[in-house]
Amino acid sequence: MTESISFAKSFPQKDRIDVRASRYLHAVYDPSRSKIIHFDGALRIYTDKEIEDRLQVHVRKAGKAGLRRKVFRTDHPIDREAFSLIAQAFFIWNEDLATYFREILSRDA
Repeated sequence: MTESISFAKSFPQKDRIDVRASRYLHAVYDPSRSKIIHFDGALRIYTDKEIEDRLQVHVRKAGKAGLRRKVFRTDHPIDREAFSLIAQAFFIWNEDLATYFREILSRDA
């Protein structure tokens, strides 16, 4: 017996969208083991007012603005290649990040 799974995307009309999301990634690298020992990704959902306020300060001083939702977390050691693939997928449209992992990080491996 097989099971069919379908996915559909539904987007609201642009004039009905009153929130924006940002993706955040955090990792801890242990150079003595050449492994990422902690890795997590989250979304932060902002209202128009919250995003205006957030954009006025550096990310390190942004505080707890917006609604934060953890997407994934692992404390299991992973290698840099796995980290690279997951990070690139999480930031799928970020060509600068993809270039970093393809060109710069691979030179340091």
